[in-house]
Amino acid sequence: MPAWGDARGALWQRAMNGLTFLLLVGWRLWRDHRELYGVISTTNPPLVGVAACLIQWLVGLPYLALIHDLYPDVVIRIGLLRPDSLLASGWARLTRLLLTRAAGVVVLGRDMEQLVRSKLNAATHVPVTVIPH
Repeated sequence: MPAWGDARGALWQRAMNGLTFLLLVGWRLWRDHRELYGVISTTNPPLVGVAACLIQWLVGLPYLALIHDLYPDVVIRIGLLRPDSLLASGWARLTRLLLTRAAGVVVLGRDMEQLVRSKLNAATHVPVTVIPH
Protein backbone atom coordinates (compact mmCIF):
# COMPACT_ATOMS: atom_id res chain seq x y z
CA MET A 1 0.00 0.00 0.00
CA PRO A 2 1.54 3.34 -0.97
CA ALA A 3 2.48 5.72 1.83
CA TRP A 4 4.40 8.99 2.03
CA GLY A 5 7.84 9.14 3.52
CA ASP A 6 10.79 6.79 3.43
CA ALA A 7 10.44 3.68 5.61
CA ARG A 8 14.23 3.46 5.85
CA GLY A 9 15.06 7.17 6.00
CA ALA A 10 15.41 9.62 8.85
CA LEU A 11 13.18 9.23 11.90
CA TRP A 12 10.73 11.91 10.71
CA GLN A 13 10.45 10.17 7.31
CA ARG A 14 9.73 6.84 8.99
CA ALA A 15 7.13 8.51 11.20
CA MET A 16 5.46 10.08 8.15
CA ASN A 17 5.51 6.72 6.36
CA GLY A 18 4.00 4.93 9.35
CA LEU A 19 1.30 7.56 9.89
CA THR A 20 0.19 7.67 6.26
CA PHE A 21 0.25 3.86 6.08
CA LEU A 22 -1.93 3.70 9.21
CA LEU A 23 -4.39 6.21 7.73
CA LEU A 24 -4.55 4.30 4.43
CA VAL A 25 -5.14 0.98 6.20
CA GLY A 26 -7.84 2.56 8.34
CA TRP A 27 -9.53 4.03 5.28
CA ARG A 28 -9.46 0.72 3.40
CA LEU A 29 -10.84 -1.18 6.40
CA TRP A 30 -13.63 1.35 6.80
CA ARG A 31 -14.42 1.32 3.08
CA ASP A 32 -14.39 -2.49 2.73
CA HIS A 33 -15.53 -3.67 6.17
CA ARG A 34 -18.83 -5.09 4.88
CA GLU A 35 -16.93 -7.45 2.59
CA LEU A 36 -14.55 -8.73 5.26
CA TYR A 37 -14.95 -11.52 7.82
CA GLY A 38 -12.12 -10.19 9.95
CA VAL A 39 -8.65 -8.71 9.88
CA ILE A 40 -5.19 -10.07 10.68
CA SER A 41 -3.11 -7.36 12.27
CA THR A 42 0.64 -7.64 12.78
CA THR A 43 3.06 -5.66 14.90
CA ASN A 44 5.06 -4.47 11.90
CA PRO A 45 4.61 -1.56 11.46
CA PRO A 46 4.23 -1.17 15.21
CA LEU A 47 0.96 0.79 15.35
CA VAL A 48 -1.02 -0.83 12.53
CA GLY A 49 -3.12 -2.63 15.13
CA VAL A 50 -4.66 0.73 16.00
CA ALA A 51 -6.57 0.70 12.70
CA ALA A 52 -7.84 -2.85 13.31
CA CYS A 53 -8.87 -2.03 16.88
CA LEU A 54 -10.64 1.16 15.81
CA ILE A 55 -12.60 -0.63 13.08
CA GLN A 56 -13.46 -3.40 15.57
CA TRP A 57 -14.79 -0.77 17.96
CA LEU A 58 -16.71 1.15 15.26
CA VAL A 59 -18.29 -1.68 13.24
CA GLY A 60 -17.55 -4.89 15.16
CA LEU A 61 -15.12 -6.38 12.62
CA PRO A 62 -12.97 -8.82 14.63
CA TYR A 63 -9.20 -8.90 14.34
CA LEU A 64 -6.47 -11.39 15.09
CA ALA A 65 -3.23 -9.95 16.46
CA LEU A 66 -0.12 -11.65 15.04
CA ILE A 67 2.72 -10.65 17.36
CA HIS A 68 6.26 -10.57 15.95
CA ASP A 69 7.65 -8.04 18.43
CA LEU A 70 6.04 -6.48 21.46
CA TYR A 71 6.16 -2.72 21.67
CA PRO A 72 7.33 -0.61 23.41
CA ASP A 73 9.47 -3.37 24.96
CA VAL A 74 11.64 -3.75 21.83
CA VAL A 75 12.26 -0.01 21.51
CA ILE A 76 13.17 0.21 25.20
CA ARG A 77 15.57 -2.75 24.99
CA ILE A 78 17.51 -1.25 22.10
CA GLY A 79 17.80 2.05 23.94
CA LEU A 80 15.61 4.29 21.76
CA LEU A 81 13.09 4.93 24.51
CA ARG A 82 13.43 5.30 28.27
CA PRO A 83 11.23 2.86 30.22
CA ASP A 84 10.02 5.61 32.57
CA SER A 85 9.04 8.02 29.79
CA LEU A 86 5.49 9.18 29.16
CA LEU A 87 5.67 7.78 25.61
CA ALA A 88 6.66 4.32 26.88
CA SER A 89 3.84 4.33 29.42
CA GLY A 90 1.24 5.40 26.87
CA TRP A 91 2.51 2.91 24.30
CA ALA A 92 2.36 0.09 26.86
CA ARG A 93 -1.27 0.98 27.65
CA LEU A 94 -2.09 1.04 23.95
CA THR A 95 -0.45 -2.38 23.49
CA ARG A 96 -2.55 -3.83 26.32
CA LEU A 97 -5.69 -2.36 24.76
CA LEU A 98 -4.85 -3.83 21.34
CA LEU A 99 -4.21 -7.25 22.88
CA THR A 100 -7.35 -7.30 25.00
CA ARG A 101 -9.64 -6.16 22.17
CA ALA A 102 -8.34 -8.81 19.75
CA ALA A 103 -10.46 -11.88 19.00
CA GLY A 104 -7.25 -13.88 19.37
CA VAL A 105 -3.49 -13.51 19.57
CA VAL A 106 -0.88 -15.55 17.70
CA VAL A 107 2.73 -15.50 18.91
CA LEU A 108 5.99 -16.99 17.70
CA GLY A 109 7.47 -19.18 20.45
CA ARG A 110 6.73 -19.81 24.10
CA ASP A 111 8.91 -16.92 25.32
CA MET A 112 6.74 -14.47 23.40
CA GLU A 113 3.66 -16.24 24.77
CA GLN A 114 4.86 -15.60 28.33
CA LEU A 115 5.59 -11.97 27.53
CA VAL A 116 2.15 -11.44 25.95
CA ARG A 117 0.37 -13.18 28.82
CA SER A 118 2.24 -10.93 31.26
CA LYS A 119 0.67 -7.93 29.48
CA LEU A 120 -2.85 -9.35 29.79
CA ASN A 121 -4.60 -9.31 33.15
CA ALA A 122 -6.01 -12.51 34.62
CA ALA A 123 -9.60 -11.53 33.82
CA THR A 124 -8.86 -11.21 30.10
CA HIS A 125 -10.02 -14.21 28.11
CA VAL A 126 -8.20 -13.68 24.83
CA PRO A 127 -7.06 -16.97 23.29
CA VAL A 128 -3.31 -17.08 22.67
CA THR A 129 -2.00 -19.49 20.06
CA VAL A 130 1.71 -20.36 19.92
CA ILE A 131 3.57 -21.15 16.71
CA PRO A 132 6.65 -23.08 17.89
CA HIS A 133 10.01 -22.26 16.37
